[in-house]
Order: sequence, then C-alpha cells, then structure tokens
Amino acid sequence: SIGSVASGFGGAVLQSGGALTVNDMVITGSTCVFTSSVAVGNGTLNLLRTSISGNTCNNVSGIYLQDSNAVLLDSTLSNNTGSSGDAIRTDASNGNNTLTLNNVTISGNTTSTDNSAVRLQPQAGRSISFTATNSTISGNSTSGPGKGAIWVNGVGTHTIVLHSTIVSGNTVNGVANDFEGTVDAAQSEFN
Repeated sequence: SIGSVASGFGGAVLQSGGALTVNDMVITGSTCVFTSSVAVGNGTLNLLRTSISGNTCNNVSGIYLQDSNAVLLDSTLSNNTGSSGDAIRTDASNGNNTLTLNNVTISGNTTSTDNSAVRLQPQAGRSISFTATNSTISGNSTSGPGKGAIWVNGVGTHTIVLHSTIVSGNTVNGVANDFEGTVDAAQSEFN
C-alpha cells in the first residue's frame, strides 16, 4: 500500500470513529507532511499480521491514536522515519487509552528529535495503559535531542506493563536510552 497526503493525518489509512481492523497487510512507502501512515481518532484499531515499514512522516511515522484503543498482534513496525516520527503514538486528550502489543517487533525506526518507538501522551485527568507481551523494541534511534524509545510525555497517568518483552539497544545521539517513564514492576515479568 502506498499513500501520500500533503497535510493532515493518515498517509495510508485514516479512520475517524468506529473500529478499524487491518489483517495480513503491508503498509509501506507512504508519506505525509503531518501525522502517520495509519491514524485512528475516537475509535479502535485491531492490527493482525501486518507490517508497517519504510514510511516517512514528519510527526509519527507509523501509527497515531487519538483518544483510541489499539491491539497489535503478530505485527512489525520497522524502518519508518520522520523528524519527530515515533513508530506509535497514543494521545489521551478526551478519553482514556489502552495500547496492547502481543508478539510485535518495533525496530529500526529513526527520528531527528523526540523519540523513536512508542510515545504515551496522557493529558491532564486522562490515563494510558500500555502492555507489551512477547514483543521486542530494539534498534530504534533518535539522532538529535530526544527521549527514550518508550517515552511518557504528558501530565496524566500511565501504566506500563511488560511480559517477556525486550526493550534494549535503542539510542539517542548514539547513547543508550530505552525508557523515559516508569514500568509497573509488580505486574511485569520475565523481561
């Protein structure tokens, strides 16, 4: 799939409201000036056996979730680029979000600022729950001023739970930086 958008959201896929299910797809080569190859607002994303790779967007290169929940299963986000092009960003402004990864690989994504893999943005009075199981977040990099591969950037609350998940080998300016946030150690295991 190749998409291009000059402004706004969703270089390849844009969903506003309702549920979006993406199965057995390759989303590659999409470009956008603003936000993400796949954008979902006020809805739900279910992504199964799908690759999102080689996309270029200035602000979020892979998946953008605005007040939305998502489940990703047996999927890969790799080699996406952007100036602030984290692979997945979830923003809770008007609701509480959940992001669940199961057997997902996030690798080789690059940005020049901010962070490269997963950004959680819970706004005031909102929360985001992020759970990753049997997943790998590795080899993502930010070349300029930035944060860890997993970054909590908001004044709301968050929960990060990792089960049998590797978060390692991510860098900012060549220096190891995997987390900017707090992992719930009581609920996490076998990492």
